[in-house]
Amino acid sequence: MGNSKLSVISIIYKWRKFIVINTIIFSLIALFIGLLIPKEYKASTIVTTPPENFSVLSNLTGLISSKTGGNSLGAKMFGIGGANNDFLYGLLNSKTVLLKVAKKFNLYDYYKVDSWDHDKLLKKFTKDLVFEPNEFDFIEISVINKDPKVAAEMANYFVYLLDSLNIRINNESARNNRIFIEQRYLKNLKDMKEIEEKMYTFQKKYKVIIVPEQLEVSFKMAAELEAQYLQQEIQANLIKQTAGEISPQYKNIVSQMNILKSKIDELKSADKITGSNVLLPFKELPNISTEYLRLYRNSK
Repeated sequence: MGNSKLSVISIIYKWRKFIVINTIIFSLIALFIGLLIPKEYKASTIVTTPPENFSVLSNLTGLISSKTGGNSLGAKMFGIGGANNDFLYGLLNSKTVLLKVAKKFNLYDYYKVDSWDHDKLLKKFTKDLVFEPNEFDFIEISVINKDPKVAAEMANYFVYLLDSLNIRINNESARNNRIFIEQRYLKNLKDMKEIEEKMYTFQKKYKVIIVPEQLEVSFKMAAELEAQYLQQEIQANLIKQTAGEISPQYKNIVSQMNILKSKIDELKSADKITGSNVLLPFKELPNISTEYLRLYRNSK
């Protein structure tokens, strides 16, 4: 055991110059490579998002915390208007947002890409971007750039664009809803006017004012006339048996029965009840009730 340790130490001592020289050489190579590789800085901002049931027409007011290589990245809170995370991620990854950022910070020169080659620019730019949820399910926007200040400004600008686009979408949605409701309201007014005119024509045609009540009165009147006629018929038979058909009482009650029968027939078969603006002729009741129910349903 002791001989083995002495053997290892003697080998190291023998090759000590070689080991030291190689260690120095590799250290210098690593230092040189490190100096050649450009430094990059990462700036991140965390965007708080509202719950799923947040009102679509509301704006979120809160705080955005941020961090960047030891320097604080300030950012303001913005209205999200009830959009969920998927919607926000869609905005952040949209070509519109990415090209706006690229144009503002002249990333075409930064990535050495022609100004017309958007696809190539976005391919390089997106490699330096990360949009992901943090442990609290808030959206973390991270930007990598050689300049820490530019990285921080780009992260802030993403927040600004997200805010502006989201508010504009909410405003357009609210405007479209308002236009739709206004158009529907105006159409309702037009429809109500047409129904009112149809109701007026209907009332004038059948001489009706309140159909349900007039129907009820007509049925009650018909029932009362039928009852009176039946009662008179019974009395007529009794008088006929006791006093005979030539008696004045019998002739008088038969005359009353004829009047009642005429009214009942008029109520059931005539097109119009003479001398009444309330009673409805039974002959027209199917047409009156059907047309009235249709108009009533449409007005409701």
